[in-house]
Amino acid sequence: AYADPKQSPLGETSFLVADYVPERLAMTVSTAAKAFGAGPATVQVDGRWLYGAPAADLALDGELAVGPAAAPPGAPAGYFFGLGDQELEPQRAALEELPRTNGAGKADVGVERPALPGIAWPLQATVTLRLREPSGRALERALTLRVATDRAFIGVKPLFGDRAGDGETVRFAVKTLPGRNGAPKNLKWQLSRIDTRFQWYATGGSWQYDTVKVASRVADGALTPDQDGAAVIAAKVDYGHYQLEVSSTDPDGPATSYGFDAGWYEAAASADTPDLLDVGLDKAMVRPGDTVSVRIAPRFAGVATVVVVSDRVIQSQEVGVPAGGTSVPLKVTALRARAGPVTVRPCDESQAVTLARSSGLTPKRSAYCSGVSQW
Repeated sequence: AYADPKQSPLGETSFLVADYVPERLAMTVSTAAKAFGAGPATVQVDGRWLYGAPAADLALDGELAVGPAAAPPGAPAGYFFGLGDQELEPQRAALEELPRTNGAGKADVGVERPALPGIAWPLQATVTLRLREPSGRALERALTLRVATDRAFIGVKPLFGDRAGDGETVRFAVKTLPGRNGAPKNLKWQLSRIDTRFQWYATGGSWQYDTVKVASRVADGALTPDQDGAAVIAAKVDYGHYQLEVSSTDPDGPATSYGFDAGWYEAAASADTPDLLDVGLDKAMVRPGDTVSVRIAPRFAGVATVVVVSDRVIQSQEVGVPAGGTSVPLKVTALRARAGPVTVRPCDESQAVTLARSSGLTPKRSAYCSGVSQW
């Protein structure tokens, strides 16, 4: 790969070109079922040789995989369902004793509804079928169906844009979907701010750490949906990452959580290791004459060095940063408008990570953090 064809390459790789035998079969899979219900779903297989003849008397095999779906069947658009901090690995099972294709190259495959894990997520099932040539080579096709259950669900829909503003009152629409025993009538909700902390420990003569997510309650309340199962939640948020959880007052009832960012915080770019720092800008685009604010969110108080650079250092300044964070205003000139990253490196050895042992020894690890944001 070249950035400039006249210069040396940025990198290179090698690959093997082997003999390729094109596919000789065509296969389609379809079903009239809209979702997996209480009974099995029938999947129709239609196979043909590419020269036109039916793919008669060929073997089939396949598997069924169950995993989380974005929404249950019949859910309104824009709503989120399930607990965001609950993980579900797809559960797979082989499909056994499948029929061979008939003289017309067709087969009907009955697929039983999979066993359902006891989680809050809506589910979907993917049926994968393979049609095998006499030589053993297989052609694979798949289809996905939602899994209909008798569980009730709670959906949450944010009524703001991609992110909430710093100090904004955010609103959420809540929608309940009935199950076998109807829709939940009484709900509770809690809005929590999620912060990342690190627990240091010594093992094998070296320091290690565990990442700890700390939830701090910001607001909570009770909800009674109307006859259509709808309700609205409102709460004020500041800079940071938040999670809203809505659940039934019944301990065995449904629950849903939704995570979002407020202010200039970006969860995808946040620091998940102790040597990195959360840094953000209040504007995505700037012009000469604008003032851009750099938000610094440290894990301890210290002194930050704010550096504006492009192909050279444009500006460097040191600012005191309290444990709660601060904002540093920067005036954008024509030169700075063309600048690249803003780098922040707070360092304060007096705020080093300390582990106290019962023997009274206090080993210390110097603390150093850095973060990068850019306009």
